Amino acid sequence: MKYLSLIAIYLLSQSLYAANLEISNIYQVKVGTHQFRVTLMRDNGQREDVTATARYQLSLGRNLGRGLFEFRPANNGYDQSTTLNVSYSSRDGKINITQNTYIIIRQTPDYINIRGPYRVDGRYSTHLYVDAIYNGRSYDLTGKYQWNAYCGRIDSTGQYYPMRRNCRESITFSYGGRTAYFQMDVY
Repeated sequence: MKYLSLIAIYLLSQSLYAANLEISNIYQVKVGTHQFRVTLMRDNGQREDVTATARYQLSLGRNLGRGLFEFRPANNGYDQSTTLNVSYSSRDGKINITQNTYIIIRQTPDYINIRGPYRVDGRYSTHLYVDAIYNGRSYDLTGKYQWNAYCGRIDSTGQYYPMRRNCRESITFSYGGRTAYFQMDVY
């Protein structure tokens, strides 16, 4: 009897660990939309895509459903890290698995573009805008990170204040390892 109970405990413990979740597409996560894939790996070698029925928890990003997330640019331009928690329960309740994985959300845009006037009256301030392009999608970064001006002053919102006239102003904006340059004439 003791022998049979040990066999039953062994078989029960094996059935508890009879499956595993494999999370793919966890590398090269960038700002924009990103699709995670989840595969249930059964002990008999069968693989089943459970992306649509798995549950996802992530502190960063907006869950659009079925493993699809949208990540927005960070305020500081530095890569962000978080833990993705994925859980799956079978309909019959025999499989309940949770898998955690560490991901890094890359903030480096494909390129940055500064927009504004090319000529400015030195008596008035003007506003500049900056967009970061990730996979063809534009995100407004105007109020984020670091602006610099040579012969004037620019605040963190993109508002430019001329300090002198008759100057060729050079403005830079840095974010996520990229720098954009913009020139305008102050008359």
